[in-house]
Amino acid sequence: MTEWQDRVLARFCRSDTPLVVALDPDGILLEEQIFQALRADRFDLLTYTDPITFRHAYEPGYRAPQDNSEETPRLIVRFTDTRRESVPYDLLQRGECIRITLADLFPGLDYRTVQALGSRHYNALYEAAQTLRGDIAACRRQASIVIRLQFRPFARSEIRSANSAMNSVPRIVRSTITERISDSSRRRRARLSFSRASKARLTAGLPMRNASERPRTVCGPALQ
Repeated sequence: MTEWQDRVLARFCRSDTPLVVALDPDGILLEEQIFQALRADRFDLLTYTDPITFRHAYEPGYRAPQDNSEETPRLIVRFTDTRRESVPYDLLQRGECIRITLADLFPGLDYRTVQALGSRHYNALYEAAQTLRGDIAACRRQASIVIRLQFRPFARSEIRSANSAMNSVPRIVRSTITERISDSSRRRRARLSFSRASKARLTAGLPMRNASERPRTVCGPALQ
């Protein structure tokens, strides 16, 4: 088991209630190793799809035996929503509610990019998230990580440049990274342009202008 998997399992193993509600919109508990580890610890996993189907499985299989002090496996009821309001009240009363998402496991990495890459890359992404912890704006490093993950099976000589590699990254990943990098570049160019304009005005002996100030227009060219 890897560190991120151990973190997930520890949250459920620490619970001392016979029922645990899991808010799991990203299907983390369905990852094969986590699912098997939960089974080994005598957890059953039910995904809440609709009330009738759930009650047919839950009431005779878990609630009634527990009410009669019969031994049953501990139950995790998985919801694909992140809102506690989506959970029936009686389940919240009987057990603990745990929320687990990719954003919690991989802080500092773009949520949509992690979703797009899939669970086979979670180990490498978790290591990257620890490196980038607290550095949300590190978009270029995120792009580099994605490229390395996508092309790990190939030789270095087959990847001639970051641009050629990015062209083969899935479209949703490429568009997310490009959008973040473009936004960062635009902000950097805007700051540089304003700094140069301010320096020119100062050299000419003109008053400084605030970054938020807009030129005034009265039926003609802008008045400085």
